[in-house]
Amino acid sequence: MNSVAQAADTSTTLTTQLARCQAHVAAQRLLTDTQGRETAYDCYRDVLQQDSENAAAKAGLQTIAEHYQHWTRQALAQQQWTKAALYLERLAKVAPDSPALHSLHQQYRQQQVDNLLTSCQAHQAAKRLMTGVGETAYSCYRHVLKLDTDNAKAKAGLAAIAEQYYTWATAKLSQDPAQAKSYVERLAVVAPNHPELARLQTQLGLTVQAQSTPTVVEQAAPVAETALADNNTPTDASAMPTVVMPTPATPPKLRKLEQPWLEDLTGLQFVHIPKGCFDFGSPKTEQGRFSDEALVPELCVKSFWLSDSEVSNAQYRLFRAEHYSQHYLGQSLDQAQQPVVYVSLADAQAFADWLTRYYKGQFHFRLPTEAEWEYAARAGSAQAHYWGDDKLYHACQFANTHDLNSLQNNPFDEFSDWQKNGAFPCDDGFAVTAPVKQFYPNAFGLYDMLGNVWEWTCSAYDPSQHRGETAQRCNDLLPADKRVIKGGAWNFRSRFIRAAARYPEPISKQTHYLGFRLVRE
Repeated sequence: MNSVAQAADTSTTLTTQLARCQAHVAAQRLLTDTQGRETAYDCYRDVLQQDSENAAAKAGLQTIAEHYQHWTRQALAQQQWTKAALYLERLAKVAPDSPALHSLHQQYRQQQVDNLLTSCQAHQAAKRLMTGVGETAYSCYRHVLKLDTDNAKAKAGLAAIAEQYYTWATAKLSQDPAQAKSYVERLAVVAPNHPELARLQTQLGLTVQAQSTPTVVEQAAPVAETALADNNTPTDASAMPTVVMPTPATPPKLRKLEQPWLEDLTGLQFVHIPKGCFDFGSPKTEQGRFSDEALVPELCVKSFWLSDSEVSNAQYRLFRAEHYSQHYLGQSLDQAQQPVVYVSLADAQAFADWLTRYYKGQFHFRLPTEAEWEYAARAGSAQAHYWGDDKLYHACQFANTHDLNSLQNNPFDEFSDWQKNGAFPCDDGFAVTAPVKQFYPNAFGLYDMLGNVWEWTCSAYDPSQHRGETAQRCNDLLPADKRVIKGGAWNFRSRFIRAAARYPEPISKQTHYLGFRLVRE
């Protein structure tokens, strides 16, 4: 074929492909598709790989960006923060240099801060300062400062809480010293540099500690997992089928293992996982599988000890007292027994190193490898779920999953196709993260291996069919690197709640759906 004919053939091919891209835009398959089909974004990018200056493809990407700009503004006007965060994330992918991206993000952040401050002030007026069920004025103001480190209203609110505790403590000094102590202890948390704190501590016989004001590190606003169709139409909850629960599941028959080991500093309990071999990944016939789950037959792991639950907020705060797991759509993720979230890979490893130092070389703690994690989650089962693939209505008795309860806040597409895209057809009783160990364990006696929160592993992400070797080892921290996370979370579609499901997460990620558990060596 001569060069003229070849160029004409290429032009014809691109014209056909551009027509397909435009059809995707018309159908609003912009950046996501619930059935795994090509999207307009992928289509236009493919055109630009063949012709980097193609004007029609560039214009198409601009059209996609304009859709997300419009939907972001619409969500912000309606104070739909989860939608706004989601659309901002998509806009950043399609048009990272868009002038609108920065201004919309600033608007999102400011509106979120303003909304939070209204809640904080309501808590303060109701005297929900540091105690009570759910969010308090203290936790609320701290959340504001994570979004805006110099927010004057939040700082003033914390100062007012401190003065309230100082006033109450002073009034109770002679009448009720025990109550006064309680107020002074809270004052020490809110305002460790309060000018009267040391005097009150001395007067009440409390230990006087030199402290400084905790540093508040700004974090990115939480972004929900892809939960909405590109047409901005959530599932109508009223159209969901009525679910009749079957006979309750029976607890699993636990395998005979060594006696669990209780770690005495945090109370984490570790289970001995025996050595063995298993089929790593998923067969092509598994419903909901992803292409990066290529089956690796007979992958073998050595025996190891694994904590039987995710690390809780209370346990993590023994290491970092100031840690705050924030909240999601107004519901707290920061209760003592909920799993700790908003922890990066380095944060999780630092907790492990802290425990290692405590035992002075007797034990070493680390994150599990991807292979260790999946072997432990399966507990001898070759099925996608350790409670059985033929007992999917029992999911809510074994895991905090994306279910009918979660669906009210996270309306994924196509409920009728729940096994691939939607929610489990049951109700586990929790709208966000559940306290650890609330459900039946797997056959190894491990809780929450599926659902609740995704969990860090120490293995690098390898999407190839030869990933077995990578999955069996830990990798040192590298700039701009990613690690595999496993297990799914309460607000992720059911196809993620499988033993083989995996996702590459940047090592710096701190978010509402990600926690960890530890290995002891």
